[in-house]
Amino acid sequence: MNFQSFEKVFATAENRGFVKQKKEERYKEDAPIQEALIARLFNKAEALILVLALIHGLVYLLMVPPWQHYDEPGHFEYAWLIANRGQLPKIGDYDQAMRREVTASMLEHNRLHDTSNLLMSDQSVWVAIPQLNDPPLYYMLAALPLRIIRHSDITFQLYAARSVSLVLYLLSIWTTCRLMKELTSPRHPLRWAVPMMMVLLPAYTDLMTAVNNDAGAVVVFSFFIWSAVRIILRGMSWLRLIRVLTTVALCVWTKNTAAVALLLAPLAIILALVRGRRSLWVWAGVTLAGIVLVLAMFSWGDAALWYRDSNQATLTRQSMQAAPLGQHVLALEITTEEPNRQLRQPLLRKDIEALQGQKVTLGAWMWATQPVQACSPMLYDGQRTTSEVVEVGTSPTFQAITAKVSEDAEQIEIVLQPLLNRSPTEMVTVYYDGVVLVESERPLDSPPTFENSEGRVGTWGQDSFINRVRNGSAEQAWPRLRPWVNKTLQKYTRFSLTMLMASLLDLERTGEVYPLEFRHLLYTFWARFGWSQVKMGEFWFWACTGWTALAFLGAVETTWDRLRNWLGEKQWRELNLLAFLLISLTLVWLIAILRIHPFEWYLSPARYTYPAISIFVLAFVEGFRNIITRVHPRLFVPTLILCLLILNGAALFTQVTFYYYGS
Repeated sequence: MNFQSFEKVFATAENRGFVKQKKEERYKEDAPIQEALIARLFNKAEALILVLALIHGLVYLLMVPPWQHYDEPGHFEYAWLIANRGQLPKIGDYDQAMRREVTASMLEHNRLHDTSNLLMSDQSVWVAIPQLNDPPLYYMLAALPLRIIRHSDITFQLYAARSVSLVLYLLSIWTTCRLMKELTSPRHPLRWAVPMMMVLLPAYTDLMTAVNNDAGAVVVFSFFIWSAVRIILRGMSWLRLIRVLTTVALCVWTKNTAAVALLLAPLAIILALVRGRRSLWVWAGVTLAGIVLVLAMFSWGDAALWYRDSNQATLTRQSMQAAPLGQHVLALEITTEEPNRQLRQPLLRKDIEALQGQKVTLGAWMWATQPVQACSPMLYDGQRTTSEVVEVGTSPTFQAITAKVSEDAEQIEIVLQPLLNRSPTEMVTVYYDGVVLVESERPLDSPPTFENSEGRVGTWGQDSFINRVRNGSAEQAWPRLRPWVNKTLQKYTRFSLTMLMASLLDLERTGEVYPLEFRHLLYTFWARFGWSQVKMGEFWFWACTGWTALAFLGAVETTWDRLRNWLGEKQWRELNLLAFLLISLTLVWLIAILRIHPFEWYLSPARYTYPAISIFVLAFVEGFRNIITRVHPRLFVPTLILCLLILNGAALFTQVTFYYYGS
């Protein structure tokens, strides 16, 4: 090659480099325009999603007959009382005329079938479980249109209150769009896919167009998540801090399912203040603080398998040399402030089935710190309570009763509640030992003979027996929640945490419920509506369960890959955000699952998980995208939309058939 050829080659290369440089400069000049165009397209997509949400919400608002949602009459009553009285109602308040109108409307729309409810004059007409002990924020919003139309038909007022929930439904979608804009780049498909999926979830739309404070809980918690994500990603500022604290206050004022924001807000604020490698110290500190908190909240030594409904400072399991059986006894301190303290033990399912329709004998050794007239151990079978009044002295005496268990008993409990219907003048401690429940009638004037200190087998009269009461002599111990913790938290949770913890620890009895609970959560998330009585077929449940499992696997893989990448590149901000979102999602779902305790065969529906629905759907869509794009990159969009449209069509068909063509 001669010199001229080299010169030509270099000229061509230089020209190509010049052209490439010009293209890069032109791209940089056009980049803001392109970004603006993408932003406009996203805004149009967001507007389209909100219009679709409005249409979908209106369909459900008008299609579902009146009063056909979870506790809708009780929620409506709360808002109605605020609208008509101009103040927050107190627990126990009601309006008899309003309840008659609601009952008549429920009868008209096939929610009730008993007309005798309308004829009550000496007591309040029952319409549903009252909700007046719930926080008031949602009901104050729902009362706004009711104040204007107070004199209109009660059914029309219900639809007006539903319209408030529809507005909240649109706000939840809009907030999710804002959250996705915060988390993803302008071209990312999650920006439209996540809010679109929320719009097309039939069970979610069904609940969010009902008169129910769950609609308020979803919106305020979604605002909290959005505010927390902003402060973690962008850092601390007074405006962002005020937003986080304001949303926390709104969560507390709306519903206890959203009040979990109280636990998450400090973590979000700390992560906003700490950057870089110091985040590791934050997580180490959070873990250590959690361990210290658990040690401070719990102690050891209560009687295992006995559900404590008592805030007594001392343990319910005490060591005593004079114990008739073993070395320990059950102890209940009865005070003037808490005269109705009690211990309960629900029987196992197998024991309930064995005792249905049977005569049984229940007994225990009883004594007290001073002579007292008390109740014998009680047998409760879900329909009636059997007990007797007995004289208890300062030395152990055996007290026994006989009872007949109902043939259709669904639950049987042994209840130790010694005090009669009167207040004590001073504290009395009542002791129990050798609590025993056996089939058939046994001699009441002679105690049983146990083979060991556990008291599970022995002889009573001439016959041997197996004791249906577990740990009847209090030889086994387990943890307890300290009384000050239970008293403090019970104001907000509205139930006894000690009872919940006992049910949680009683795995022999409650362990079998978790598969049922997971099934119910999935079913109500995808394919059950109304009061959970409208359900799609088993095919749809299993199809959606498979879809969920597939997306879950994809989400786990995606999370693991990003975790490794961010750890390798030391992207602490992204790691903190991922951890915060996972903790938020896990905490909300865990609380929903634990609502089954103390377990009485009530399964928690998926609506209790909806406050974190934006995070759940984000994980679902990203996991599904990870799986589908392996087959073909362009299959994700049509596959997701097609699946959601098929699910919606089947859901609408199921509900229309049930409500308007059912028998």
